[in-house]
Amino acid sequence: MHPEPAPLKSRRVTTDLLKLGALCAVLFFIWPTAHGLTNWQEGIRALVAIEMDQRGAWITPTVHGQPYLAKPPMVYWLTRALAVVTGTNVGILHLRMVVALAATLGVALTCLAGRHLLRDELLAGPEEPQDGTGTRAWADHAAFWAAAMLATGILYARSGRIGELDIILVPFVVAGAWAGQAAWQSHRERKRTHWPSIAALMACAAGASLTKGPPGAMVLLFASCMGPMLQQAARFVRTPGVAPFKELFVAWSRMHPVVLAIVAAGSLWGWGKLVARDIGADAVAQAAGAEAADNLRLFVAEAPLNNLEACAYGVGLGSVCAIIALVWLVKDRPRLPLGAWSIAAWLGLSLIAMSVLGKGVPRYLTPVWPSIALLGGMWLAGAIRDLRAGPRLARAVGLIVVLLAIGQGLWYGVGREITHPERSPKHLITELGPMLAGEQADLVAIDFWHPAVDVYAGRFVEPYQLCGPETSFTIGHSRPINQLRALAASGPVIALMRERQPPELAEFAPPIDLLLAQGFTVEPIETESGFLIDSLRTRVRAFRLTVDRTAALGPGG
Repeated sequence: MHPEPAPLKSRRVTTDLLKLGALCAVLFFIWPTAHGLTNWQEGIRALVAIEMDQRGAWITPTVHGQPYLAKPPMVYWLTRALAVVTGTNVGILHLRMVVALAATLGVALTCLAGRHLLRDELLAGPEEPQDGTGTRAWADHAAFWAAAMLATGILYARSGRIGELDIILVPFVVAGAWAGQAAWQSHRERKRTHWPSIAALMACAAGASLTKGPPGAMVLLFASCMGPMLQQAARFVRTPGVAPFKELFVAWSRMHPVVLAIVAAGSLWGWGKLVARDIGADAVAQAAGAEAADNLRLFVAEAPLNNLEACAYGVGLGSVCAIIALVWLVKDRPRLPLGAWSIAAWLGLSLIAMSVLGKGVPRYLTPVWPSIALLGGMWLAGAIRDLRAGPRLARAVGLIVVLLAIGQGLWYGVGREITHPERSPKHLITELGPMLAGEQADLVAIDFWHPAVDVYAGRFVEPYQLCGPETSFTIGHSRPINQLRALAASGPVIALMRERQPPELAEFAPPIDLLLAQGFTVEPIETESGFLIDSLRTRVRAFRLTVDRTAALGPGG
């Protein structure tokens, strides 16, 4: 005979947090700066934070003196604050540590919040099994495994190692979901508002808004306040004719979603007013309009498929368990705690909104990953409890989590640097450094601009336009090639440019041929290091440019 499955035991929260802390230490803190700045987003965050530190500014982000308001300032504030605490100047390490700490805090809060979201002792009466869904032991196991799977999720681990701002949303959203559940629970138990939870929720709303503006506040609203709506909608479907709108309105009044929206919008508005003092209201309005036009994309055809695909693998083992959990929910229809409705709203409504309003960029879903992990944790805790092989399943999942942590920690720590150093301009600019100093040469870029190049060069590497019409960059507009001719006539110039044209510029001759036709002398500089742009399709090399003074007086290009 097969032995009956052993009942779950409650888990000690301190032990779980220590285990998760060790997991995050391996994942996010091994050799944080061994690999250079890898993409445009990470490069611009580092460049802006460094410049704000050099200027002593806290309010207005800038790039080479020009206001850069594409995103709110939270990531720059945290980076500067970490530098102040450590008594150092802002550098890449501070940015990487900020995202690593945010990822770790997100994992810890998922464990803590999950214990409360998934624990529903009010519904566990004498007729309910003491180890059933919604009880303390099940919630403890579900929350721990959700946090562990979240930490080792493919896209979550990546976000915790790369200096992008989306991971900073996770602690605000998870804490907001926890606070919203506490407020809802207070309404159910005592029919009154739980003001400490409301205060925490408002603080999270301000933080999310100042991290990523309206999209961050939107996900927080779904995670914290929309659970009652989904629950009441389900009740209406199950019991036609019932109109639970009064009950829904009362529950919402205890959670103050309107105040939450006002706080989120007001935080962003207040920062905008401070920035307007520096650069003027018109400039702020123009920047806000440009950001909305770039990110608010209605009904992009591929967005839903891109988002579903990201959900299918983004949380790694958590995504696999979440898919199984959906089958489990449809097939077995288990009794679920009320907090499960908050998780459903968090995941479902966020996914719908981002598919309708967004471009389908996977990293935008970063604050949604904890909800997927919690969904997977719900099923996994039940499987460990109900299956005869439950203990073996727990050991197998634990082993997979540990291996994923070690593998991803080593990959982001040293693996990328060993296998793909050319993804960052770090080594190329370092190799050119003595030459730039010895020759007192100007460093320029032709037909591209990358903020990471400026970070490592420690200067503004101006872009010059060789192919096609004038191009607008973050730092303004590219300069025409005739100005480069005048610069090269006055002294040595080292230019970074593509070896060959990418498909989108295939109508133009290779950059070297175009420069030769413009009267430049082009001498390739042999370097051991490379740098790839155009989604890693095109290699950038360094060239020494000279031109006769008489040629400098010729017609512009």
